[in-house]
Amino acid sequence: MFCKNCGKEINDKAKFCQFCGDQPEGTKNEYDDELRKFHYVKRDYDRKALKQEAKDVLKIDNNLLMMIVVILLVGLIGGAVSATFVGVLIVFLLEASMFWVTKNLLINKKVDLNLLYKPLNNFEYGLRIIGASLIVSVIVGLGMILLVVPGIIFGLMYSQTVRIMADDKNIGIAEAMTKSKNMMAGHKWQLFVFYLSFIGHFLLMLITFGLWGLYLGPFYNTASTNYYFYLRGLEKQPLEDVIIV
Repeated sequence: MFCKNCGKEINDKAKFCQFCGDQPEGTKNEYDDELRKFHYVKRDYDRKALKQEAKDVLKIDNNLLMMIVVILLVGLIGGAVSATFVGVLIVFLLEASMFWVTKNLLINKKVDLNLLYKPLNNFEYGLRIIGASLIVSVIVGLGMILLVVPGIIFGLMYSQTVRIMADDKNIGIAEAMTKSKNMMAGHKWQLFVFYLSFIGHFLLMLITFGLWGLYLGPFYNTASTNYYFYLRGLEKQPLEDVIIV
């Protein structure tokens, strides 16, 4: 179906539009209103809160176990095909697939394995995701070769490109990169520190010979996606000004 507010295509079973936050008629209730407010409305940055929200959603039912399965599955597929050029392109698509699974986890509090195939439903859409990933990888790679620091800056600047494209199937590569650049303006150092805050978990992973990675993978991925939602929310009005009808 299509959202009556913004006109973009959304899942027939969606409780609200992932693009504008509007809710289809017949699905509005207090629980969904809270979800819409949380994910699509401006709020102050709180690193600990973003990470805690990721932890909380992973504690629900068997979400952590399911996310471990998803990450292992994606890792196995990626490892099996990455030796070839075509395989590398598939790995790029898997990044978008992971976004859809994690986005659904944050919004609907459950893991939907069927979303792993979403970027494959449209060939042209998949090509755009691959193209964006390739361009960003080349830009970051060149920056790393030159002086390292430019590579880090470019990596942070275009860090949201694939998520933006996965979030909007109608957006073009250049537009997605520009939007990522704009979203990250003034937030690059913030995101860098956000990534650094996981260093203790990475050390635990080394100490446990990788076993802690079974928890770190789902946690890091969910928290990073939650940060994207925080950036999306900055485009919206403050939470206290929102009137739910």
